Amino acid sequence: MMVRIFPYGAIQFTTYEWFKQKTKRKLLSGSLAGMCAVITTYPLDMVRARLAYQVKGQHLYRGIFHAAQSIWQQEGRLRALYRGVTPTLIGMIPYAGTAFYSYEVAKSFIITNGPVYLTRMSTTDSNVQMLTPLANLMAGAFAGAVAQTISYPLDVVRRMMQLGEMVPHYTRSSLEILTYVFKKYGMRGLYRGLTINYLRAVPTAAVSFTVYEYMKEVLDVQTRK
Repeated sequence: MMVRIFPYGAIQFTTYEWFKQKTKRKLLSGSLAGMCAVITTYPLDMVRARLAYQVKGQHLYRGIFHAAQSIWQQEGRLRALYRGVTPTLIGMIPYAGTAFYSYEVAKSFIITNGPVYLTRMSTTDSNVQMLTPLANLMAGAFAGAVAQTISYPLDVVRRMMQLGEMVPHYTRSSLEILTYVFKKYGMRGLYRGLTINYLRAVPTAAVSFTVYEYMKEVLDVQTRK
């Protein structure tokens, strides 16, 4: 859902730079930035999950606004729109933190040890060495893969809670759902769909970090290394 992606990305990357300046810790800054983005845009993610789960010919919702209105009126107002936000926030701590930290580590490694053709000098500061677009894509893809692997079980719980009455066991807490999935399907159940998710998450992370670096250079944003 594009209406969520743009504000989510903008909030996450902007707050990451702010937290990085304040805390001087990349892992913590990434986690806090991810949590800010989730809290702000979670209702849109809830609506996206409901719309995506609808079976053809059995549509409960006519669109984004109708879905949000229905959830608000029929399932408990604001609390319903934020159902599943707890495991999402818990999952965001390792996901966003690991993603930003892994990217920074990969970026530093390439600049220090990588071949010359993967780096270049900044167009706004001749003293600053940067990654080429290809290297940014590589570092971003690496960060996305690492973060997704670590946090995926909590993403499974989040999706089950978002679907609510559309799936069994919707009244269970996040811990109960996590235990239920593990007991019934084992560790494999907690990672079911991970491979397919890589096809979405890894390219998304690669492009996101590449655009992030490009826009920082265009806007001449000076950040703490």
